[in-house]
Formats: sequence, C-alpha cells, structure tokens
Amino acid sequence: MTVGAGILGRDATLTIAGQPIAGVTTKGLSIANEAVDVSSDDSAGYRELMAQSGMSTLDLSVSGVTKNLELMRSCIVNESKMYAFTLTYTDSSVIAFDGFFSTLSQTGEHNTAFTFDAAFQSSGAYTFTPGP
Repeated sequence: MTVGAGILGRDATLTIAGQPIAGVTTKGLSIANEAVDVSSDDSAGYRELMAQSGMSTLDLSVSGVTKNLELMRSCIVNESKMYAFTLTYTDSSVIAFDGFFSTLSQTGEHNTAFTFDAAFQSSGAYTFTPGP
C-alpha cells in the first residue's frame, strides 16, 4: 500500500492553446452526464434510464493571482471565444477539449494582490488519455 499518494494541485498543468495560464492557484473540473429517462407504463412504477447520456458536459474553473492581462485580453479582444484546453496530470494523463471562455472576473482590494476567476465550458467531445 502506498502511503501519502496523491496529486498536488500545482502539479496538474492547465494550458490554453498550448500556453499555461499565469498565476493559477486553483483549478476545478466538473464532468456531468445527463440521464435520459425512458420509463413507461411497462416500467411497473420504477424509473428506467437509458445506458448512454443525453448530453455530456465538462466545465472548468480557474482562479489565481493576476500576473498579466492575457486572460482579459482574450476575453475582450478575440472575436472567437473558443480555445483548445489541455489538463495534464503528474502521471501524464491528459484531458483535452475545446472550450468556450464563458466568464472572467477580477478583484483587487487596496492592500492585496489582484485576483481572477474564470470559467470555461466544453464544446463537442472531450478526451481522456491515460498516462503510460
């Protein structure tokens, strides 16, 4: 049995279009599979679900300390809000997807670092490639 095994958040690397996001301190990943109810009178009062999902979604959130204004520039200036995302884990496993840049917020109190929160939503299929 391995004692103390796990992945540190800082060791999971997130890139957008091949470039790391500067200042990231927290990454959040949510994958959802929407159930399809196929219950009918024949179900004898029990719910029956289709084996495949009706819609699969992946949402990614990041937050951190603002080191540069690249995220803001991308959010405001670029006409396309669709980017290629890659999340790489310490064992070289990779989640890759095309995602829509949905939100960006920045906060800065007078005596602390300027921080940001951003959210991205998958568009199309996403992939998981296990590490070696």
